[in-house]
Amino acid sequence: MTGTVWDYRPGQSITLRVDEGKQYEMALEPGVRVDGSVAVGHLASLMWTTDNAGKTRVMSITAAPGSAMDIERSAPSVAMPTPRRTPVPATSTPVPSSSTPRRTPPRAGPTPTP
Repeated sequence: MTGTVWDYRPGQSITLRVDEGKQYEMALEPGVRVDGSVAVGHLASLMWTTDNAGKTRVMSITAAPGSAMDIERSAPSVAMPTPRRTPVPATSTPVPSSSTPRRTPPRAGPTPTP
């Protein structure tokens, strides 16, 4: 649900007014994820779930960032892979054996005349 924040008490509750003019007040648990700066009069989006007992639980609140620090704090961290050297297998020069085919050198001899 997305709407205008009418009241916000971090860790306690948030009240949104949506397009139809309806207001929704939802309780917040202390560990709810908040991305951006939630402020009265500004837009925010809520993601929530309802458990088997019918209790609504807000999972996350997303609002516009208020500063560069909000963007840093809310952006997912992307781990760069650690560069690793690929091991190069040791190679050796093959030693000819009796089963290794050999190239036959050209014969030296008279050149045929046409």
